[in-house]
Amino acid sequence: MEFLSKYRHLSWVFLLIPIYVFLFVKLGAFHIRLWDEGWFVVHAYEMLEKGSLLVPFYNGQEVFYGSKPPVQTWLQMIFIKTLGYNELAVRLPSAIAAGLTVLLIFHWVRKTSSEVMAWIAALVLLTMDGFVHFHSARGAEADALLTLTIIAQVYFFWEWLGSKRNKDLWALAAMIALSFWVKNVAGFMMLPGLLIYMLMYERDRLMEAVKQKETYIILGVGILGGLSYLLFREIAQPGHMAFLLEKQAGRLVNDVGHDQPFDYYYNRLKDERLRLYLPLVLLAHILPFLFKSESFRPARFAAVLSLSYFLLISIARSKLEWYVMPVYPLSAALVGFGLGSLLKEMPGWKQGLAVVVFIAFPMQVMFRKTQSNVIDYWSKYYEMEEQYLFDAYHQGKNLDGLNVVHDHFDGALLFYKYKFKEIGQHINLQNNVELEIGDRALVNSDKLKEQIATTFIVDTIDQLENAIVYQIKAKRDE
Repeated sequence: MEFLSKYRHLSWVFLLIPIYVFLFVKLGAFHIRLWDEGWFVVHAYEMLEKGSLLVPFYNGQEVFYGSKPPVQTWLQMIFIKTLGYNELAVRLPSAIAAGLTVLLIFHWVRKTSSEVMAWIAALVLLTMDGFVHFHSARGAEADALLTLTIIAQVYFFWEWLGSKRNKDLWALAAMIALSFWVKNVAGFMMLPGLLIYMLMYERDRLMEAVKQKETYIILGVGILGGLSYLLFREIAQPGHMAFLLEKQAGRLVNDVGHDQPFDYYYNRLKDERLRLYLPLVLLAHILPFLFKSESFRPARFAAVLSLSYFLLISIARSKLEWYVMPVYPLSAALVGFGLGSLLKEMPGWKQGLAVVVFIAFPMQVMFRKTQSNVIDYWSKYYEMEEQYLFDAYHQGKNLDGLNVVHDHFDGALLFYKYKFKEIGQHINLQNNVELEIGDRALVNSDKLKEQIATTFIVDTIDQLENAIVYQIKAKRDE
């Protein structure tokens, strides 16, 4: 590690290589996924088409449900204008946000500890499945951007603790406001952890801050700046506030469609999202509390925030696996602190070799995942119509006049309807088998296939696994 230490100010440049490989390569090489990706990409297209900056549209209509504050959508709109309406454009904001998060964690760990610890933390984060894969860094949803703004809150809070400078507090306030404009109340969910840390380890600093009016003014501006979104949105779309209070703010205590048990996140991390690193992560959360030396202060800070955030989302009734994304950067930092402490007595070249050996297998696993973009069998089966449309577009097939017959949420299908519209081809979406002689119908639902087979005489003219394109030849005799 002597080379990295000598050129410390340039070492982040080398980190751009794995960031590019794991976050950007083949980012647009798989179809738009159901649900949240579908919501976001349709909102971006229709808001751009209608010139709306605050009110989302879906299938031509103003909507409340499924909408988030607009920062992620604004970024997607910018990339659509720049690169066209495609999978890469709508996912780039998430990949860029994730890359910046990796760089921020690298910078913070290096600044508070060592170069070795920073590299371990960054590479571990880049090989955490829950951080990199679908619904996160390589998805079109807002969670990667939310994670960046929350980790920025953590960074500026740490800076303020050490510097006592109001400019760091102002930066924290700006990130609090921006986080809310990214994903509503989720942007405030690191604040309890920051308070808990001060109560545990920085009581004198807390009392000092409480006595200063600047603290209330600056943080008040940040919180009100975030909440200002609600005012602007209510003015633009009356009724939004009532919807938000009923469906979104109630996620902590009410079931709004994703009710899960307390141990949901732990089980997801154990079984899938953090499987390679879970033992190390658990140990890394415990060690900072066993050692009282000042050198473990950054690790204690990260551990308190990580555990506080994890507890808060575990208490909330409504749970989805990607809500835990802000925990990954803090966990990666903790692994970096822990392993780096074990390696610090080694000569530089041995430290470098140990890091390479440790990270080689996880990097190979993540490389394979990001290059193949593999999804589970049932998701693939269920989303085969979307896969067919993705492939057909890139193969140059003429789908003008095609009827897409489906029985599931049509967000991703709408994306492809609009994408084909951009090249002059019309696709019709329908959830019934009301077809005419001569129609072409794409269908992957077994139930809908059966209805078509019992109603019409058909020819199969194209097929991708369970997604079949029928040509309607005639009606069967009743």
